[in-house]
Amino acid sequence: MTTILPECDIPIPQRKPHIVCHEPGNVVLPACNVQTVPGDMTERGCTFAGCRGVVGGPVKDVIQLVHGPIGCAYYTWGTRRNLSDTKLHRKYCFSTDLTEDSVIYGGAKKLYNSIIESHELFPEAKAVFVYSTCVVGLIGDDTEAVCKQASEKTGIPVVPFHCEGFRGVSQSLGHHIANRTLFEKVVGTEEPQTTTPYDMCIIGEFNIDGDAWIVKPLFERMGVRVLSVFTGNAAYHDLPPMHRA
Repeated sequence: MTTILPECDIPIPQRKPHIVCHEPGNVVLPACNVQTVPGDMTERGCTFAGCRGVVGGPVKDVIQLVHGPIGCAYYTWGTRRNLSDTKLHRKYCFSTDLTEDSVIYGGAKKLYNSIIESHELFPEAKAVFVYSTCVVGLIGDDTEAVCKQASEKTGIPVVPFHCEGFRGVSQSLGHHIANRTLFEKVVGTEEPQTTTPYDMCIIGEFNIDGDAWIVKPLFERMGVRVLSVFTGNAAYHDLPPMHRA
């Protein structure tokens, strides 16, 4: 029987370097860390997705605010399984819902009002994480200034993440941006109540399907105190004292 390949399934020539069939003696490596070629089967995470979904998202007691169009808020919880033991986490989606007017006149005022309103609705939140998406990078909102002003108003930390989706070729850059932002703006801003000679931090553990709940007790049984998990099931105030481990 003759097999006919639909035109939409014919490989795009520009994608050839990305795919290598394993053959004996063939040591050619596929092209990696380069821009995706749009078309059939192109779906992949962006810089924002890596920052919000992987590293920042697991922090359980903060307002996770997506500064961008409502479509970006689609990537909120549905594809991540980082579990927590609080009611605030994974239950709500926060977005500034930028529209055409925001592109023309800017979204800074809308961001400020969204932070204040979110804090009023959920006063139990210990901080606000603000994630900038592509539109914000294009229109140039000064999120640093807005977050500083909102933090002074609410009395809680408001942390901006500059993770516009177009900044990297995949979500990997988003991981770096989130890590660097948290270590520069959060870690080291508070001291632990007590320290021991056997304090440690678990870095790169995001409590996927609750694995941190299994790993952490094993260290404690060995006499090691886990000062913080970065960032699976972490409370905001677990992160600042990490530098003392």
